[in-house]
Amino acid sequence: RPTEVGVMIQDLKHQTPGPEQPNANLVEVQHDDSTSGSEKPTEDNGHHWIHANENAYGAFIHIGHHEGFLAALERSGGMLLVSFAVQAIFSYELWSSLPTVHQAEYYFCNVPATIQICAVGVYVTLMFQNIPVMLNSCLLALVCTAKREEEEGGDTAHSHHEIETNIFLRFALFVFGVLTELATWLGLLYVGIVFILTAVSVELIIRSTVSIIFILQVDEIIFSACSSKGLRQSMSKTEYRVWQGPRLQSRSCVRVGEERVSLLHLFVLVGIAVGIVIGLRFDPSIECPTWGERATRNLTFDNV
Repeated sequence: RPTEVGVMIQDLKHQTPGPEQPNANLVEVQHDDSTSGSEKPTEDNGHHWIHANENAYGAFIHIGHHEGFLAALERSGGMLLVSFAVQAIFSYELWSSLPTVHQAEYYFCNVPATIQICAVGVYVTLMFQNIPVMLNSCLLALVCTAKREEEEGGDTAHSHHEIETNIFLRFALFVFGVLTELATWLGLLYVGIVFILTAVSVELIIRSTVSIIFILQVDEIIFSACSSKGLRQSMSKTEYRVWQGPRLQSRSCVRVGEERVSLLHLFVLVGIAVGIVIGLRFDPSIECPTWGERATRNLTFDNV
């Protein structure tokens, strides 16, 4: 039918886009991309935005960048001093009261090596969780270049400021906010491993593996108990720009669901635990009996 065919042709003409319509859409897309790119300058050239650690050491570095070293001493120096003192005293008292592995040779050799390896592996894994926290504090103290604070408008509204902290203040923040934490961490790591290796029974090994970890969390407990609400809000709303370099795409990672699990970290932790226990058992100065000698001599804890 000519009339219906003509109506269909007219409808198709109205539905067909004109020659200028694709160009108009292209302009809009380009404009949207440029706008979204300017609103999200989160990571470029190895720079990342991170928060200060919510503990006594992170509060000291945060206040130091905002108000200076004297203000950091006044507002968070007490928390930092108490945290460092408690951790240092615990580490020293445990170190002075524990025997060495050579002095506790009998107990070290008679506790199963598998239990010692598992206990040392668990303890080292728990302690190594604090390494990213200390690395974060180190970056904030030394290499942060700018900060941005969340405004009342929401997550997308930020006020951006360059950090002009001089090198002397950065060094002071590094010494008080990073090296003090590193010193107590190393002390607790050593004392905890010796505590596990010199334990007289399997039950004490299991208890000592986790009981020392609470000492490492003293700085977080003191911060949550003694810091003001305004300080906690300021730390949660402030981000610092630091340079971390290109992130390595390790071939030793396997995908589990949506996450990547590093097999290298697992091998390192297991290797540390096995190396410590097996290395001490084959130390010539420690005469641990072999399995055959153990069965012959019938060593038990009741002989002590």
